[in-house]
Amino acid sequence: MGNSRKGESGSQDGPRVIAIEVAKGEAAENAVADACCEVVATTLGDSLRNTIATVRNKRDNVVMVRVGRDSLARLDELVDCGLTNSRSEAAAFLITEGIKARNDLYEKMAEQSKVIRQAKERLKALLDDEVVPDSDDE
Repeated sequence: MGNSRKGESGSQDGPRVIAIEVAKGEAAENAVADACCEVVATTLGDSLRNTIATVRNKRDNVVMVRVGRDSLARLDELVDCGLTNSRSEAAAFLITEGIKARNDLYEKMAEQSKVIRQAKERLKALLDDEVVPDSDDE
């Protein structure tokens, strides 16, 4: 298979098989651990790349934000390892993933926000119906 790396077989979308030369003792455990980490990292990397590609295609709005050192370091890590092309793309990715991770909370917030918005509209309508005296009349 043309796209396979040495010791691997399988398609990009299908399962991956990694051939490991069996050794004794700690060397065998290390080889298995290394192979497992590679598969997990490859799978995670592919998943992240797909998510980032989706984020890239849906970015129409600009938001300027200040971040702390730790957050900036995380953004730079995403750029440095090639998962994103810029800090902006990394920030968009992390915001999207954060919203997905707490979607249940955001759904509840959206419901309450709707209730608040409706209450404000009712209050505005009530005030619009009332004649408010000029302050000069006092």
